[in-house]
Amino acid sequence: MKTLAYMCSLLSFLVLLACQKEDKNGNNSFQTLKNIEYGPHARNKMDVYLPSDRSEEKTKVFVWIHGGAWAGGDKGEFEQIKPAVDSVFSDYAYVSLNYRLFNSNTNANRFPSQEEDIKLALEFISSKLSEWKISNKVIIAGASAGGHLAILQAFKHNQSGLIKACAAYYPPTELTSYFSYSIFSTAVLHGILNGNPSQRPEEYYQSSPVNFITSESVPTLFFHGTADDVVPIEQSYLLQEKLEEHNVPHDYIYFEGAGHAFSSEDAQITVRSMRDFVKELGL
Repeated sequence: MKTLAYMCSLLSFLVLLACQKEDKNGNNSFQTLKNIEYGPHARNKMDVYLPSDRSEEKTKVFVWIHGGAWAGGDKGEFEQIKPAVDSVFSDYAYVSLNYRLFNSNTNANRFPSQEEDIKLALEFISSKLSEWKISNKVIIAGASAGGHLAILQAFKHNQSGLIKACAAYYPPTELTSYFSYSIFSTAVLHGILNGNPSQRPEEYYQSSPVNFITSESVPTLFFHGTADDVVPIEQSYLLQEKLEEHNVPHDYIYFEGAGHAFSSEDAQITVRSMRDFVKELGL
Protein backbone atom coordinates (compact mmCIF):
# COMPACT_ATOMS: atom_id res chain seq x y z
CA MET A 1 0.00 0.00 0.00
CA LYS A 2 2.81 2.38 0.85
CA THR A 3 4.42 1.60 -2.49
CA LEU A 4 1.15 2.28 -4.31
CA ALA A 5 0.69 5.55 -2.45
CA TYR A 6 4.26 6.56 -3.29
CA MET A 7 3.72 5.79 -6.98
CA CYS A 8 0.48 7.79 -7.03
CA SER A 9 2.20 10.72 -5.34
CA LEU A 10 5.08 10.54 -7.80
CA LEU A 11 2.68 10.43 -10.74
CA SER A 12 0.78 13.43 -9.39
CA PHE A 13 4.04 15.34 -8.97
CA LEU A 14 5.12 14.60 -12.54
CA VAL A 15 1.74 15.68 -13.90
CA LEU A 16 1.95 18.88 -11.87
CA LEU A 17 5.50 19.50 -13.08
CA ALA A 18 4.41 19.01 -16.69
CA CYS A 19 1.59 21.48 -16.20
CA GLN A 20 3.97 24.00 -14.70
CA LYS A 21 6.12 23.77 -17.80
CA GLU A 22 3.19 24.86 -19.94
CA ASP A 23 2.64 28.57 -20.27
CA LYS A 24 -0.75 30.23 -20.48
CA ASN A 25 -0.88 29.74 -24.26
CA GLY A 26 -0.21 26.01 -24.02
CA ASN A 27 3.34 26.34 -25.31
CA ASN A 28 6.28 24.56 -23.82
CA SER A 29 8.97 26.60 -22.16
CA PHE A 30 12.01 27.64 -24.14
CA GLN A 31 13.03 24.94 -26.63
CA THR A 32 16.19 24.37 -28.61
CA LEU A 33 15.72 22.25 -31.72
CA LYS A 34 19.11 21.20 -33.08
CA ASN A 35 19.97 20.02 -36.58
CA ILE A 36 16.49 20.30 -38.04
CA GLU A 37 16.65 19.17 -41.67
CA TYR A 38 15.23 21.60 -44.20
CA GLY A 39 16.51 19.93 -47.39
CA PRO A 40 18.14 16.79 -48.82
CA HIS A 41 21.83 17.74 -48.45
CA ALA A 42 23.77 16.93 -45.29
CA ARG A 43 24.42 20.66 -44.82
CA ASN A 44 20.72 21.52 -45.06
CA LYS A 45 20.24 21.84 -41.31
CA MET A 46 19.20 24.57 -38.92
CA ASP A 47 19.15 25.20 -35.18
CA VAL A 48 15.93 26.71 -33.84
CA TYR A 49 15.52 28.51 -30.51
CA LEU A 50 11.89 28.99 -29.48
CA PRO A 51 11.10 31.30 -26.55
CA SER A 52 8.55 30.52 -23.89
CA ASP A 53 5.18 32.26 -23.99
CA ARG A 54 5.46 32.48 -27.76
CA SER A 55 2.57 33.08 -30.12
CA GLU A 56 1.87 33.57 -33.81
CA GLU A 57 0.76 37.10 -33.05
CA LYS A 58 3.76 38.46 -31.17
CA THR A 59 6.85 36.27 -31.59
CA LYS A 60 9.12 37.60 -34.32
CA VAL A 61 11.88 35.56 -35.97
CA PHE A 62 15.59 36.37 -36.24
CA VAL A 63 17.41 34.29 -38.86
CA TRP A 64 21.22 34.21 -38.79
CA ILE A 65 23.48 33.09 -41.67
CA HIS A 66 27.10 32.30 -40.83
CA GLY A 67 30.15 33.57 -42.67
CA GLY A 68 33.21 31.77 -43.98
CA ALA A 69 33.83 32.86 -47.59
CA TRP A 70 30.99 30.56 -48.76
CA ALA A 71 33.40 27.68 -48.22
CA GLY A 72 33.61 27.32 -44.43
CA GLY A 73 31.88 28.12 -41.19
CA ASP A 74 28.97 26.60 -39.32
CA LYS A 75 25.61 27.56 -37.81
CA GLY A 76 27.19 27.11 -34.37
CA GLU A 77 28.62 30.59 -34.94
CA PHE A 78 25.32 31.96 -33.63
CA GLU A 79 26.05 30.59 -30.14
CA GLN A 80 28.86 33.15 -29.87
CA ILE A 81 26.57 36.10 -30.49
CA LYS A 82 23.41 34.71 -28.92
CA PRO A 83 24.00 36.27 -25.45
CA ALA A 84 24.25 39.73 -27.01
CA VAL A 85 21.19 39.14 -29.17
CA ASP A 86 19.28 37.74 -26.18
CA SER A 87 19.88 40.95 -24.28
CA VAL A 88 17.84 43.00 -26.77
CA PHE A 89 15.69 40.49 -28.65
CA SER A 90 14.25 38.46 -25.81
CA ASP A 91 10.83 38.20 -27.48
CA TYR A 92 12.23 36.65 -30.67
CA ALA A 93 12.64 33.12 -31.92
CA TYR A 94 16.07 32.49 -33.46
CA VAL A 95 17.06 30.32 -36.41
CA SER A 96 20.69 29.67 -37.37
CA LEU A 97 21.32 28.12 -40.79
CA ASN A 98 23.86 25.85 -42.39
CA TYR A 99 24.13 25.70 -46.16
CA ARG A 100 26.21 23.90 -48.76
CA LEU A 101 29.85 24.96 -48.80
CA PHE A 102 31.97 25.38 -51.89
CA ASN A 103 34.72 22.77 -52.11
CA SER A 104 37.76 24.13 -53.93
CA ASN A 105 39.25 20.65 -54.34
CA THR A 106 36.28 19.15 -56.15
CA ASN A 107 34.50 22.37 -57.24
CA ALA A 108 31.33 21.01 -55.68
CA ASN A 109 28.63 23.44 -54.59
CA ARG A 110 29.44 26.41 -56.76
CA PHE A 111 27.06 29.38 -56.76
CA PRO A 112 24.10 29.45 -56.69
CA SER A 113 24.07 26.43 -54.33
CA GLN A 114 24.29 28.64 -51.24
CA GLU A 115 21.63 31.03 -52.52
CA GLU A 116 19.29 28.12 -53.29
CA ASP A 117 19.79 26.68 -49.81
CA ILE A 118 18.89 29.93 -48.06
CA LYS A 119 15.78 30.20 -50.21
CA LEU A 120 14.83 26.61 -49.34
CA ALA A 121 15.45 27.25 -45.63
CA LEU A 122 13.17 30.30 -45.62
CA GLU A 123 10.44 28.30 -47.35
CA PHE A 124 10.81 25.61 -44.69
CA ILE A 125 10.61 28.17 -41.88
CA SER A 126 7.47 29.60 -43.48
CA SER A 127 5.88 26.14 -43.46
CA LYS A 128 6.66 25.73 -39.74
CA LEU A 129 5.33 29.06 -38.41
CA SER A 130 2.07 27.62 -37.13
CA GLU A 131 3.65 24.48 -35.65
CA TRP A 132 6.34 26.49 -33.87
CA LYS A 133 3.80 29.14 -32.84
CA ILE A 134 5.78 32.07 -34.22
CA SER A 135 4.82 34.96 -36.47
CA ASN A 136 5.60 35.65 -40.11
CA LYS A 137 7.70 38.68 -39.19
CA VAL A 138 11.23 37.63 -40.13
CA ILE A 139 14.45 39.62 -39.84
CA ILE A 140 17.33 38.01 -41.71
CA ALA A 141 20.96 38.80 -40.87
CA GLY A 142 24.48 37.56 -41.36
CA ALA A 143 28.16 38.45 -41.42
CA SER A 144 30.56 38.54 -44.38
CA ALA A 145 29.48 35.75 -46.76
CA GLY A 146 26.46 35.30 -44.50
CA GLY A 147 25.65 38.99 -44.85
CA HIS A 148 25.87 38.64 -48.63
CA LEU A 149 23.46 35.70 -48.58
CA ALA A 150 21.09 37.52 -46.22
CA ILE A 151 20.70 40.61 -48.37
CA LEU A 152 20.64 38.56 -51.58
CA GLN A 153 17.72 36.59 -50.18
CA ALA A 154 15.96 39.74 -48.96
CA PHE A 155 16.34 41.66 -52.22
CA LYS A 156 15.96 38.84 -54.75
CA HIS A 157 13.73 36.15 -53.25
CA ASN A 158 11.25 37.88 -50.96
CA GLN A 159 8.19 37.72 -53.19
CA SER A 160 6.19 36.21 -50.31
CA GLY A 161 6.98 39.20 -48.09
CA LEU A 162 8.14 36.92 -45.28
CA ILE A 163 11.29 38.97 -44.67
CA LYS A 164 10.43 42.32 -43.10
CA ALA A 165 13.98 43.65 -42.64
CA CYS A 166 17.59 42.60 -43.12
CA ALA A 167 20.92 43.35 -41.48
CA ALA A 168 24.42 42.66 -42.76
CA TYR A 169 27.91 42.88 -41.30
CA TYR A 170 30.66 43.78 -43.82
CA PRO A 171 28.94 42.06 -46.75
CA PRO A 172 30.12 41.62 -50.33
CA THR A 173 27.39 43.37 -52.32
CA GLU A 174 28.67 43.65 -55.93
CA LEU A 175 30.85 40.75 -56.94
CA THR A 176 32.21 42.08 -60.23
CA SER A 177 33.98 44.96 -58.48
CA TYR A 178 34.91 42.75 -55.53
CA PHE A 179 36.63 40.19 -57.78
CA SER A 180 39.82 42.19 -58.31
CA TYR A 181 40.13 43.60 -54.79
CA SER A 182 42.71 41.09 -53.54
CA ILE A 183 44.35 37.75 -54.21
CA PHE A 184 41.85 36.26 -51.78
CA SER A 185 38.72 37.69 -53.41
CA THR A 186 39.98 36.76 -56.89
CA ALA A 187 40.72 33.17 -55.92
CA VAL A 188 37.46 32.65 -54.03
CA LEU A 189 35.18 34.19 -56.67
CA HIS A 190 37.01 32.61 -59.60
CA GLY A 191 36.45 29.22 -57.99
CA ILE A 192 32.89 29.57 -56.77
CA LEU A 193 31.65 31.32 -59.94
CA ASN A 194 33.78 29.23 -62.31
CA GLY A 195 35.62 32.13 -63.89
CA ASN A 196 36.14 35.87 -63.87
CA PRO A 197 33.45 38.52 -64.49
CA SER A 198 34.25 38.71 -68.21
CA GLN A 199 33.82 34.97 -68.57
CA ARG A 200 30.73 34.70 -66.35
CA PRO A 201 28.91 38.06 -66.47
CA GLU A 202 25.46 36.62 -65.82
CA GLU A 203 26.62 34.58 -62.82
CA TYR A 204 28.29 37.63 -61.30
CA TYR A 205 25.20 39.75 -61.93
CA GLN A 206 22.81 37.20 -60.44
CA SER A 207 24.96 36.77 -57.33
CA SER A 208 25.27 40.50 -56.57
CA PRO A 209 22.60 41.76 -54.12
CA VAL A 210 22.75 45.42 -55.21
CA ASN A 211 21.41 44.43 -58.65
CA PHE A 212 18.07 43.46 -57.13
CA ILE A 213 17.32 46.53 -55.04
CA THR A 214 14.06 48.24 -55.96
CA SER A 215 11.78 50.77 -54.34
CA GLU A 216 9.95 47.79 -52.78
CA SER A 217 13.03 46.34 -51.07
CA VAL A 218 12.88 45.73 -47.33
CA PRO A 219 14.45 48.12 -44.82
CA THR A 220 18.14 47.37 -44.51
CA LEU A 221 20.77 47.93 -41.84
CA PHE A 222 24.48 47.31 -42.36
CA PHE A 223 27.82 47.70 -40.61
CA HIS A 224 31.36 47.92 -41.94
CA GLY A 225 34.84 48.76 -40.72
CA THR A 226 36.81 51.39 -42.61
CA ALA A 227 39.98 49.26 -42.42
CA ASP A 228 38.43 45.99 -43.59
CA ASP A 229 41.03 44.26 -45.78
CA VAL A 230 38.88 41.21 -46.58
CA VAL A 231 35.72 42.89 -47.86
CA PRO A 232 36.47 46.56 -48.59
CA ILE A 233 34.12 49.19 -47.24
CA GLU A 234 33.44 50.30 -50.81
CA GLN A 235 31.12 47.29 -51.01
CA SER A 236 28.92 48.92 -48.37
CA TYR A 237 29.23 52.30 -50.07
CA LEU A 238 27.72 50.68 -53.17
CA LEU A 239 24.92 49.24 -51.06
CA GLN A 240 24.25 52.63 -49.48
CA GLU A 241 24.20 54.31 -52.89
CA LYS A 242 21.67 51.86 -54.34
CA LEU A 243 19.39 52.01 -51.31
CA GLU A 244 19.40 55.80 -51.44
CA GLU A 245 18.77 55.74 -55.19
CA HIS A 246 15.62 53.69 -54.68
CA ASN A 247 14.51 55.44 -51.46
CA VAL A 248 14.68 52.24 -49.42
CA PRO A 249 14.60 52.81 -45.64
CA HIS A 250 18.06 52.03 -44.35
CA ASP A 251 20.72 52.84 -41.80
CA TYR A 252 24.39 52.02 -41.38
CA ILE A 253 27.38 52.46 -39.12
CA TYR A 254 30.94 52.68 -40.44
CA PHE A 255 33.41 51.89 -37.67
CA GLU A 256 36.57 53.94 -38.04
CA GLY A 257 39.70 51.77 -38.06
CA ALA A 258 37.81 48.48 -37.65
CA GLY A 259 38.74 45.47 -39.77
CA HIS A 260 36.83 42.36 -40.80
CA ALA A 261 35.64 41.82 -37.23
CA PHE A 262 34.45 44.12 -34.48
CA SER A 263 35.50 44.65 -30.90
CA SER A 264 33.09 43.58 -28.16
CA GLU A 265 32.14 47.20 -27.63
CA ASP A 266 31.44 47.79 -31.32
CA ALA A 267 29.51 44.51 -31.53
CA GLN A 268 27.26 45.65 -28.69
CA ILE A 269 26.63 48.88 -30.60
CA THR A 270 25.53 46.91 -33.66
CA VAL A 271 23.11 44.77 -31.67
CA ARG A 272 21.53 47.79 -30.01
CA SER A 273 21.30 49.44 -33.41
CA MET A 274 19.44 46.42 -34.75
CA ARG A 275 17.03 46.60 -31.84
CA ASP A 276 16.34 50.29 -32.43
CA PHE A 277 16.05 49.79 -36.19
CA VAL A 278 13.42 47.06 -35.99
CA LYS A 279 11.52 48.87 -33.25
CA GLU A 280 11.18 51.90 -35.50
CA LEU A 281 9.69 49.54 -38.09
CA GLY A 282 7.19 48.27 -35.55
CA LEU A 283 8.76 44.82 -35.34
